[in-house]
Amino acid sequence: RLRHLLKSILTHKTFFQDFEIEHDFPIIGKRTVLLNARMLVQKNKNNPMILLAIEDVTEKKHIERQKDDFISIASHELKTPVTSMKAYTHLLQKHPLITNDKKASYMLEKLDLQMNRLTELVASFMNVYKIRTGKLRLKKQRFQLEELISEVVGNFQYTISSHIVEHTDDVKVKVYADKARIHQVLVNLISNAIKYSPDADKVKVSKKIDKDKVVVSVQDFGMGIPKEEQNRIYERFFRTKRNREGSIPGLGLGLFISTEIIKQHGGELWMKSIEGKGSTFYFSLQIKPT
Repeated sequence: RLRHLLKSILTHKTFFQDFEIEHDFPIIGKRTVLLNARMLVQKNKNNPMILLAIEDVTEKKHIERQKDDFISIASHELKTPVTSMKAYTHLLQKHPLITNDKKASYMLEKLDLQMNRLTELVASFMNVYKIRTGKLRLKKQRFQLEELISEVVGNFQYTISSHIVEHTDDVKVKVYADKARIHQVLVNLISNAIKYSPDADKVKVSKKIDKDKVVVSVQDFGMGIPKEEQNRIYERFFRTKRNREGSIPGLGLGLFISTEIIKQHGGELWMKSIEGKGSTFYFSLQIKPT
């Protein structure tokens, strides 16, 4: 029966990877397993062999669900007090006794900055939870991509003094996408480019039309990513060895979230990197509505 099932799946291709199923086994009960199979054709034999690997991921999936539940609870519990603290900080900044006290104004400014970072962290947790549970909803509209990129680049130029963020083309193209989510992806990629190129002073943002899609790229001239870690950087909570040992802040969520957002748009996110020379991240969007 299993062989017949595998043959039917492998009729049109020679292999499949990470096919997840739940099955109630007679002795061990209900388990979640990953199937990996490959068709092997031997010389002088009409009946091909099927190489099958089965991995029990029940415990792994249980731990992942616990993580998702924790992220959801923590995000909801933090959201209300963080919003209140942010509001009280803004009220204090407008108080006459504070505005005339340079030291107090400076400390409140730093407090407000840290509150912004905490707000972004809570938002990242919420995004991860929505992605993992299939609740991330897109609000698509048609808009000029050129204008959005110029807006994001302009905001960075206004707030960042360490780097020049160059928008190196004037290709005008409209896309049908969630404007706020694409804004989020651009901010993440440009922020990473600045963060991971501390000894450089320039980041390049460009785009080009490739048939029925537009490809946006963000290039930095920083430390690059080791080849052996390049396939893992899209995993949630993954940080390279250099980042774990160094002083660069982050939780390893930005690329995971950005990749999932682009996937939901029917596009791709990928990168090219040379260690010691820098990285270029690309993402594609369909020009016509799908």
